[in-house]
Amino acid sequence: MWSRNFSKCTKCGTTQIKHVAKGLCRKCYTLNTEAEHKKHQRHRRGVADDFLTREKLYELYIKKGMSLTDIGRLAGCTRVNVHYKMKKFGIDARSKTEARTIALDKGKIKTIRIDEFGNKKEVVFRKIRYNENFFKEWSAETAYVLGLIYTDGNLHLRKDKSGYELGILSFGQKDKELVEKFLKLMDCDATIRFRERRELENTTAGELFYFSIGNNDIANDLKKLGVTPNKSLDMKFPTIPDQLIKHFVRGLFDGDGSVYITSKHLRVKLLSGSRVFIEELNQYMMKNGFPNRKIYYSHSKDNPGAFFICYGSVSDVSLFYKFIYDKVSSTMYYSRKREIFKQHFNNA
Repeated sequence: MWSRNFSKCTKCGTTQIKHVAKGLCRKCYTLNTEAEHKKHQRHRRGVADDFLTREKLYELYIKKGMSLTDIGRLAGCTRVNVHYKMKKFGIDARSKTEARTIALDKGKIKTIRIDEFGNKKEVVFRKIRYNENFFKEWSAETAYVLGLIYTDGNLHLRKDKSGYELGILSFGQKDKELVEKFLKLMDCDATIRFRERRELENTTAGELFYFSIGNNDIANDLKKLGVTPNKSLDMKFPTIPDQLIKHFVRGLFDGDGSVYITSKHLRVKLLSGSRVFIEELNQYMMKNGFPNRKIYYSHSKDNPGAFFICYGSVSDVSLFYKFIYDKVSSTMYYSRKREIFKQHFNNA
């Protein structure tokens, strides 16, 4: 197909010119944009010049964050005229990042999404608010969330047609609780979305609660903490203050670890797709009083392989429970897993 949703340009019918957006080829998209820019009231010559003084431009563009197009409509001229005036008065234009932020705040960035049933829906993008220092300064909350990211999170880079590269953090879990706690700890208002169970060609994708945050500051902060795009097979243990290791381990455990009962014994498993990571994790656990564990490898037809260590003795499991939960707020653990420990210890 000419594009994902259109077989040809909806205006001129061509397939020879590259698709840009909204079903329009580059030529038609440019003409359509120019036509939109000219949809403003015309004034007699000189009115716009009188209106667009340096003080007025500074107020509208800098203080109020209006776009060149919106100022042009107000002044009765084109955005080109406004840009000319700005250059004349020495007012610097915004960077792409600044312009995008303002556009997000005003709900100007939109797209059409088509769901699996073919229904079209307009989506208005908005700026996501969060604690901008969350990944810049170490805390128990930061270490815990980092553990979640190292297991069920993902950082990837997306480059648009203009060459602008955007770092995107995403996190998903089948239980909504962890997703909600992740966002609350970050003071983040990102929208939690839900994906229903789907049958794919060779496997099944289960139900999932997830969110995505497109933000280069977060991406850069996470890179400094050791998170890399497509991290699962080659990630390494990050450098974390010793007093916060327990919170990071609890994040790993809540994200992709497991606790289960076999032969009336409680067992704990910590796993990773990276052998280097699980080896380093084993060393850190030994520094905190745990025994050296053998590293196992498991895989199946439906799941990629994973390396893991396991604690099975009564003393090791009890030590693990105290290590990750002692004096920890309920806002920083997955309640279902902790409940398994509590019930087992109460029935022992």
